Amino acid sequence: MPFVILLILMAVGDVLWWRHALQQPRRWMRWMGGIFATFQLAGLAVILASRGGTALEEAMPRPLHSMIFFWHLLVLLPWLAWRSLGGLGVLARKLARTPQPPEISPVNGGAGFTRREFLGAAAAFTPPLLTLGAAGVGETQLDDFRVRRLIVPVPDLPPALDGLTIAHITDLHVGRFTRGRVLERIVEEANRLDADVVALTGDFINHSLRDLPAALELVRALRARSVVAACEGNHDLFENPRIFYRDCERGGLPLLRGGLADLTVRGQRVQLLG
Repeated sequence: MPFVILLILMAVGDVLWWRHALQQPRRWMRWMGGIFATFQLAGLAVILASRGGTALEEAMPRPLHSMIFFWHLLVLLPWLAWRSLGGLGVLARKLARTPQPPEISPVNGGAGFTRREFLGAAAAFTPPLLTLGAAGVGETQLDDFRVRRLIVPVPDLPPALDGLTIAHITDLHVGRFTRGRVLERIVEEANRLDADVVALTGDFINHSLRDLPAALELVRALRARSVVAACEGNHDLFENPRIFYRDCERGGLPLLRGGLADLTVRGQRVQLLG
């Protein structure tokens, strides 16, 4: 239900943005804003249709896909909240019956923007420009990943486990944005760490079960001195949790689902919870 509500808010936001764009004073502003809003709403529809088992989104260039995600998840909803707060402020002033001085627009012969037009244009086009810029920067980083080395002090740790290494791999999101050579690089770098334990904490796929075989192939290629263990993430369960669990079991990926596993690591009994 929360996911459905979020989708409804996104669609409503696109419609309100389209309406806001059509209220701009210049024709070219209305055209640009309207085209951008129509593209975003259509893109959202394509992505949602793909969740039903079709591959419509595969035909969409990845930069456009990135822009649609960034717009709906990081720009549109805050803009919608800002507009809502502004509307509540107007309503509060009306209820308080506070007299407002009439707005006087300076005479403009059409040669340039009035101050009000300029502020309106800035409010209308800053979010799309932010979306375009952020999506462009994100595209240059999609095939990168980060390895961070942390030393975690554990009081009363058994001497046998002193220096134990855990390779924590998370949020692979195999799918539209993570595929191909970058998956091989992740395996190579993780195996190079030669960790005692490899812990995978979910979001193996972005949302489509079509990408699960590639994710399972990656997991099977991982190496650990003692154990490779995993639990699921929320993205793994978007499409069909039952099929996800079944295919993981068939693919040789036992998941810790609210349980624990008894292991022997460096000769020491260890309980792993997931």
